Amino acid sequence: MGKSFLQKFCEIFYKKKYRDGYCIYRVLFFRLKKRCETPKQIDYSKEENNNTILVIKNGKSIKNPQFIDNLQITFLGKNNHVEIELPDNSKLLDMFNGTNTITIYGNDCKLLLKKCILTNFVLNMQHNAYCEIGEGTTIGGYFHFANEKDLSLKIGKNCMFSGEVAIWGTDGHIIKDKESGQCINKATNGVAIGDHCWIGHRVTIIKNTILQKDTIVGACSLVKGQFNESNIIIAGNPAKIIKRNVEWDRKPIV
Repeated sequence: MGKSFLQKFCEIFYKKKYRDGYCIYRVLFFRLKKRCETPKQIDYSKEENNNTILVIKNGKSIKNPQFIDNLQITFLGKNNHVEIELPDNSKLLDMFNGTNTITIYGNDCKLLLKKCILTNFVLNMQHNAYCEIGEGTTIGGYFHFANEKDLSLKIGKNCMFSGEVAIWGTDGHIIKDKESGQCINKATNGVAIGDHCWIGHRVTIIKNTILQKDTIVGACSLVKGQFNESNIIIAGNPAKIIKRNVEWDRKPIV
C-alpha cells in the first residue's frame, strides 16, 4: 500500500528534533522552539560526585551539562570524571555522530576525549580505569574495561579506527591454574596505541597490547602483545608484521 497524503505531508513539511533540551518543530516555513521534557542523557547524583566537563571554544568550559547531542553517559559508580574537549571550529554534532554511549560502572574512573571524532562509539569502564583518546583521532568501535582494577587505554593523536573495532582491556573472567588456584590471565600493561595508527575493519585488540606510532592493522586481525617497531603493517590471527617501512594517509586512492 502506498503512503497516505497525511504521511507524505508529515515527511515533507513537518520535522521535530531535540537539541539542548528543546523540541524544535518545523511546519512549512515556520519554526517553533519549545522547552520540553526529554530523557536526560547524563544523570548526576550530588552524593556520588560524578562530573562531566565540556571544554568549548577559547578554553571555556561547561560543568555537568545535562544534554550532549548524540552522546549518552551513564554513571553507575562514584568519584568519576569525564572531560570532553571540542575540536577547533567544530560543533558537538561534528564530534559525536550516530549513537554514542559511555557507561562507567565502577569508581574513580577518568576519561579524557581530546578533540576526537566518535561515531557509534561504545565505551564501558570499571574499577579505577583510565582512558585517553588523542586529538584528531576518529573512532567507530567498541571499547571495554571490566572486572579488573587499574586498567588503562591510551590512544594517540590522528589515529583512524574503522567500524566494528573492539578493544578488550581484560579477559573479563578468571582462568586459574588447576593445582595452585592462582589467576593466570590478569591484565598487566593495559592497552596503548601510538600516534597516527590506522586500525582496520573488525579488528580485535586484547589486553596488554602496545602499538607504536604509524602502525597499520589489517582488517579482521586479532592483535595481542607488544610491537616495538613503527611504520609497519600487521595482520592475521594472531597479528604479525607483514610489511615494514610504510606510511599511510587519509587521502583516498585516485
